[in-house]
Amino acid sequence: VGRKERVDAKSGMPLRNDVAAWMGALGIGEFELFVGGRDPVGVQGVAGEVPAIVVGANIKSPLSARARAAVAREAFALRRGTTIVRLRDEATIASIAIAACNLCELRLDAPNFAILGDVQRQLGKAMSRKVKKMIPEICQEMVARRSDVVQFSQASQRSLDRVAALAGGDAALVLCDVLGVARGELRRAVSASPRADRLLRFVLSPTYLQLRAQLGMGVR
Repeated sequence: VGRKERVDAKSGMPLRNDVAAWMGALGIGEFELFVGGRDPVGVQGVAGEVPAIVVGANIKSPLSARARAAVAREAFALRRGTTIVRLRDEATIASIAIAACNLCELRLDAPNFAILGDVQRQLGKAMSRKVKKMIPEICQEMVARRSDVVQFSQASQRSLDRVAALAGGDAALVLCDVLGVARGELRRAVSASPRADRLLRFVLSPTYLQLRAQLGMGVR
């Protein structure tokens, strides 16, 4: 997407207002909205000093349950800095954390992934001076805590799943997206997925209903 797809904050466009409500609820005031991209029903957060949300051309106001789930998920990911966990595999995410520590001359106790060298080269070239000044404190904390970066990736994915289920009110929609299957194939796919099992346990818990009530979304 580019300038032509950008929606001005002063446009009063209902879709932007819908997205702004979720961004604001998660503590993000300033953001950019783009309507377009390759996936007409896609929703993708783009991290940056001013975060952005890209929604497909078929995403309309009022937001459907599926779109609501996706927008809330991306807003939460932007707020927590975990957008990448939906875009890259666990080995790559872990390698980014390890490489960041290496660039700070700190050693994070973690497996030596085959892609680590390539990730570290790319990360070193991509990081701005501002980021290089900011990351040593974060890396020191990771090393001190002996963080398990693979477990972090998995836990972050589960958090995004829970937020999407809360916003959409339909765990099946989230599971179809997570597992990449049609609704009629869920029974087979869910039985083989620990991630799906964790989401279903959450949706069937009292916490899910309490959070839905706190959000003013009632119970479905």
